[in-house]
Amino acid sequence: MRRRTWDYPLLLTTLALAAFGLVMVYSASYVTAHEVKGSDSSFFVKKQALWACIGVVAMFVAAAVPMRAVRRIAPYLFAVSVLALVATLFVGVERNGARRWIEVMGLSVQPSEIAKLGLIVFLAWLYADRGFALTRFRALIPGLAAIGLSAGLVLLGRDLGTALVLVAVGWLLLHLAGARMRHLLAVAAGFVTAAALFIWHEPYRLQRITAWLDPWADAGDTGYQLVHSLIALGSGGPFGLGLGQSRQKFFYLPMPMTDSIFAVLGEELGLIGTLLVLVAFVFLLWRGINVARAATDSFSALLAGGITLMLAVQAVVHIGVATSILPTTGLPLPFISYGGTALVAAMTGVGLLLNVARQGRSALAAAYA
Repeated sequence: MRRRTWDYPLLLTTLALAAFGLVMVYSASYVTAHEVKGSDSSFFVKKQALWACIGVVAMFVAAAVPMRAVRRIAPYLFAVSVLALVATLFVGVERNGARRWIEVMGLSVQPSEIAKLGLIVFLAWLYADRGFALTRFRALIPGLAAIGLSAGLVLLGRDLGTALVLVAVGWLLLHLAGARMRHLLAVAAGFVTAAALFIWHEPYRLQRITAWLDPWADAGDTGYQLVHSLIALGSGGPFGLGLGQSRQKFFYLPMPMTDSIFAVLGEELGLIGTLLVLVAFVFLLWRGINVARAATDSFSALLAGGITLMLAVQAVVHIGVATSILPTTGLPLPFISYGGTALVAAMTGVGLLLNVARQGRSALAAAYA
């Protein structure tokens, strides 16, 4: 029996980011926790630690499940994710005007995070071994329908950021599968038009665009989050104010442990700290690309590529929003932001990457045995 080896650099980088995330969640949240929960300043980090333990278990389970089993249940995983999104619209908990969470045994679960993995696994299953057939536009219709269904249900829950991630990752995955660029550009034009109309008919989203173009014009209202994010990053300088020393988390930055955690990180650990995090994500991207290239079959290659894209797109959007490169939208920074479902989904995704990597290494070892 051949020994299947682990991609230890990928595994250790993931565990290091998750551990660092717990440190940053505590640092960014203890002020809010003390205000909300009284003396329990570690309330949020204790919940995140529980989710981290669940995520580690999910990662190793995903790494051990035979890939043929993952391929076999792919359509069912997608169906479950869609049903969870539908259920959220009816029995979900509403917070800040959005219905994105379901309460399960005292824990808040965010089905849209599960939907990202469900969509990626389904598209990998749908377009594995299709080859030349994808040069025809009609071959893209089932995948586009799946992307539109997932993104549409997420939009109904008023989560534009996650919907855009689903569309972006789905579009890129179709490109990896072999779709023609002219077809993809036509699809992109349709999605961009739909997104523009959606933003135009939602005044607060239109205000986010105008605030992004000139946040200082209305720094006390529409530009508030972006202005204080830039103040935090600028205050950090090269080396930061020191871990735990952020000033903006004292009720200046909204949601400092989730949507604004990169700004807190930059304020406390400075340019050096943010660059180290960027290097870690670039390394994950590089490892993910290598895993996809070394995959032994098209399903595994598309799965690895989709998961890598999911992590990369989320990181780019979160950091882009914090640094004013992109308009404000609420997305967690993978492995680091507070949010249990997002953490478990990201670590499960890495588990699948590790699974594909182990298969590739086993095949390479067999070839040279």
